[in-house]
Amino acid sequence: MRNIISIFLSDCKRIFTNVVAVVIIMGLSVIPCLYAWFNIFSNWAPYEEDATKNLRVAVSSEDEGVSIKDVELNVGEKVISNLETNKSINWIFLDNSYDAIEGVKRGDYYAAFVIDRNFSNDMISFIGGDVKHPVIKYYENDKKNAIAPKITGKVKTTLQEGINQSFVQTLAKSALSISSELNSDDIKNKFGSESGTLFVNTNEDLNAMINVLDSYISLTKAASNAVDAAKAVSEEVDNMKDGISGIKDNSNQSIDSTTDGIDSLKDLVSVSLAQAKTDLKMIDQKAESLYKVANAGSGKANARLDTVKTLVEAEQTRFNTVRKSVKNLGVSVPTSVTASADKVDSDYTALSKDISEIEKYNTALPKDAKSFYDLCKKDIAKCEDDIDELKKAYQREVSPAVNKAIESAKVTANNALGAIDTTDKNLTKLVAILDSYPDVMSLGPEKLESAKSNLIELRTKINELEIKLGQISSTEQYGMVVKLLRNDQEAVAEFLTNPVAVETKELYPYENNGSAMAPFYIVLSIWVGALIMVAVIHTRVQKKSLDREFNHVQEFFGRYLFFFFIGQIQTLITVVGALLFVGIQCEHPFLLWFAMSITSFCFTILLYSLVFAFDAIGEAFAVVMMVLQVAGSGGTFPVEVLPEAYNVMYKYMPFVYGSNAAKEAIAGMYKDFYIDNIKVLFIYIAIALVIGLLISVPLKKVMEYIKESTEKTDLVI
Repeated sequence: MRNIISIFLSDCKRIFTNVVAVVIIMGLSVIPCLYAWFNIFSNWAPYEEDATKNLRVAVSSEDEGVSIKDVELNVGEKVISNLETNKSINWIFLDNSYDAIEGVKRGDYYAAFVIDRNFSNDMISFIGGDVKHPVIKYYENDKKNAIAPKITGKVKTTLQEGINQSFVQTLAKSALSISSELNSDDIKNKFGSESGTLFVNTNEDLNAMINVLDSYISLTKAASNAVDAAKAVSEEVDNMKDGISGIKDNSNQSIDSTTDGIDSLKDLVSVSLAQAKTDLKMIDQKAESLYKVANAGSGKANARLDTVKTLVEAEQTRFNTVRKSVKNLGVSVPTSVTASADKVDSDYTALSKDISEIEKYNTALPKDAKSFYDLCKKDIAKCEDDIDELKKAYQREVSPAVNKAIESAKVTANNALGAIDTTDKNLTKLVAILDSYPDVMSLGPEKLESAKSNLIELRTKINELEIKLGQISSTEQYGMVVKLLRNDQEAVAEFLTNPVAVETKELYPYENNGSAMAPFYIVLSIWVGALIMVAVIHTRVQKKSLDREFNHVQEFFGRYLFFFFIGQIQTLITVVGALLFVGIQCEHPFLLWFAMSITSFCFTILLYSLVFAFDAIGEAFAVVMMVLQVAGSGGTFPVEVLPEAYNVMYKYMPFVYGSNAAKEAIAGMYKDFYIDNIKVLFIYIAIALVIGLLISVPLKKVMEYIKESTEKTDLVI
């Protein structure tokens, strides 16, 4: 031990008595911390609005708009108007697409959106049956920057989803708005007050006309001066005919609006059940991903089941909403459909229960990951089969009953319109007859008797029409339609556009991207500091530097103490600066320093041992190890998205365990995960001791020979 201390004190004395050496040591202490600080700063908040608002993205609209019943519609202009209020990107609005595209090619803009000239026309093409997808062309310059296209691409997706959601929600609200006109009280007011009054007035007028004709018949036997009276009657019939035409037009519009609205909404249950199967596949993918992560990990897996469980609970809630909607359709639901729905609900409950049971044993997931995945997959498959059976039962037994009720209501309404049309034709005939009364008067009382018969027939038809129109609002089918559509329009439209709501619960959240990247860059800077030290400072002790004999072990530990001391100074400056100067988030500052101190111990002794045993070859190997760990330790991209080779090497990289310990201290602790990673670092320390104390002994003469040979070249060090 005395020789070890003597070597260390001798090294310190020689360093601090030489000004140049002191400057070099100060540089060794400071350079690694600068590497960490500046990289954390550069990654502080690259995806937040304060940063992305500087990205220049061009926008040009060539939309020519469309005219619908004298109403001008230009969706492109509305998109531009919405983007003008969006401050997350530096939007550059241009008059033509050529300037936008050329600007992207030159690198003036990172991307460009060009709205097609037929955008508005294609947006409403479904009305005519020839559906065309409206187009927004997106141009991006990948050459300009590797990350910027990912940000602008996210903007592209958000823009597309926003337009689609707004359009679908508007259509849904428009279709549902007819429910207010289908309210039975409104129908009663429309046909009971306006039309009812008109029926009463028309009936009274016809009775008066019949009485007038009776008088005409009597008068024609005595005189022929009743022509003026006939003209007055003709004018009243004209007014009555116009009123009935108005009734027919209003009825046509109401029936058409009702039919269109029902056709747009009657498949809502089938669509929701199909979406449920799609969401189950996503749950299956989440479970499979959890299985792979847990199966590939080492030690105790930190695999969280919360996401899968939340998705299952949300899916069961949505299914119960659909089930409630089926009960409110207004038709009887067969027991087979109810039984199928109960099976699906039980399947969801079983799946959620199985996940909850396995969550109790989360720490043993690497061992039980396969059984967890098999159990979840079995539950999901059963749930999908039962949903298929429920969908078939609904389409076979419930949907036909709804369609039958709708068709019955349409037949009743169309019969009423037929009666209106017949009445309209009879009134036209009557007007023509009354207009010819001046000539009729010269033909005698026989023609007047015929006109009287026509008026009596017309009065009978109008009375029949009044009865049929009154029957529409009293039918069971019409009541079912009103019940189906009488809902909160805003709520139903929101459900159609967003059937599933996802509630996000952040676990161990980072305040900013810089804090999220801090564990990786701090660990990387510690490795860089150790690498610079072994490149600048000799690992072997010269015999002439000490006036006493020392053995191999004393030489190893005596010189390493100096490396350890400088490494700890580097680590302390880096961690304190990251906390106080950079201002990263940290839940446990002391534990962060302690973890990084052990990490420095691990890295310095590992690199020291490699160079102590293999000299320059050890330095080269240390550089290769750093390159591999920077790319494959999961510091920038998840290791699961990297090539398979990195997935194999991942568990053997010391970067991983130093970074994981730092993450626990910065974002929050989970069980013994912090201690587990510290323990793994001591395994690398033990490996370093084996290399430095044992393997280096037989290699010493070989390394001396290699060094002498390279020095003779006067070129290679």
